[in-house]
Amino acid sequence: MPSLPVKLRALRAQKDWTVRQAAEKIGTTVDNLSRIERGIRRPRARTLRKFAEAYGVDLESLLTLEDVTPENVITFDQEAVRQVVQKEQAGEIDRLTARKYIADLARGGSADPLEDTIEFFMELAEQERSRAHEGAETT
Repeated sequence: MPSLPVKLRALRAQKDWTVRQAAEKIGTTVDNLSRIERGIRRPRARTLRKFAEAYGVDLESLLTLEDVTPENVITFDQEAVRQVVQKEQAGEIDRLTARKYIADLARGGSADPLEDTIEFFMELAEQERSRAHEGAETT
């Protein structure tokens, strides 16, 4: 049987909610929800009831749900991660930026994948402009 944090992430993924959206519906902070979903913090009984209510399951189901597997939790686009890694390996973006993009993908980013993609490429273009500007100043 999967752990409670895995179940909670899977239930959130089934609702197609970001961490921020789920935190608002549950009535907790993004930080608290993130820590609970990573197994760093244990939710109190009252919080568990809020999870069950938000996800539309009864408390007993929440605590005994067996049909949720870690595979249900991976909701981000693996191809997008591969592209980010390739850009980092090619030197197009730095490692910190690559990690940020991958973390954003893992967290679900914004509710709009197109918005995330646009933001990614706008930041990439800005980095390229900065590099070109720096190169022009040194020549």
